[in-house]
Amino acid sequence: REFNVLEGLWNARITSHVPLSQVSRLITKDAVVNGLLLTDRCMRDAGFAKPRIAVAALNPHAGDGGNFGHEDDAEIVPAAGSAS
Repeated sequence: REFNVLEGLWNARITSHVPLSQVSRLITKDAVVNGLLLTDRCMRDAGFAKPRIAVAALNPHAGDGGNFGHEDDAEIVPAAGSAS
């Protein structure tokens, strides 16, 4: 994985260097959980005793009740809950 760090704010993502057309199928609960656990571990290794990690939606509308996909409700929300 890779992180972008700017003034103490770390940015990590689940997918990287793949065509945009493939992103939604790569957003799975397992991928999100693994990404969150890795981010937590890397931040702890970097000296953050209790990292605070925010999780963003796949799109700005967070699925909008299924109008813009189901990845947020089906994959991202359950992953964030189980990784906490």
